[in-house]
Amino acid sequence: RIVTMMIGVLLATSAYADVATTGDVSPSDPATWDAATTVRIGDVSDGTLAITGTETVETGNGYIGGQAGVTGEVLVDGTGAVWTSGETVGVGGSGYGILTVVNGGEVNVESVYAGGLASWLGGNLSVGTGDVTISGDGSQVTVTSGFSVGMNGDGFITVEDGSAMSTAWA
Repeated sequence: RIVTMMIGVLLATSAYADVATTGDVSPSDPATWDAATTVRIGDVSDGTLAITGTETVETGNGYIGGQAGVTGEVLVDGTGAVWTSGETVGVGGSGYGILTVVNGGEVNVESVYAGGLASWLGGNLSVGTGDVTISGDGSQVTVTSGFSVGMNGDGFITVEDGSAMSTAWA
């Protein structure tokens, strides 16, 4: 269902080439992002980011699903679709965060927190839900530091159907 929704989003809104955003994404133009940019997808209202085709997106910190009652979704779909973050990706701060990597997509990141990230909201404990799915041949998530699941909330990770995840610690 998530993949179907995100493909519809991609067709509806195109930021540039094979990257699409809808709703609450800050900064709003992915063409302006770089390794120093903190990106929030679905922070105060629902938001989505879809990276497809052969596009590489580079960011600093990335936060998906910030506030309670908010859903943030990121889709990295297809061989050549890459999200690189030299910092932390938080999936589900106080809201519901979804990170889906499929069909040969790739995410390279320093650290991942799925399900609540205390420092995300000014040091307050944030009880969110983070759902990370990696599926399909060649799909991979590479974490150079650590991957925490359910830190201060509910965290889920699924690695299936020929996909891979590597991390220094979990």
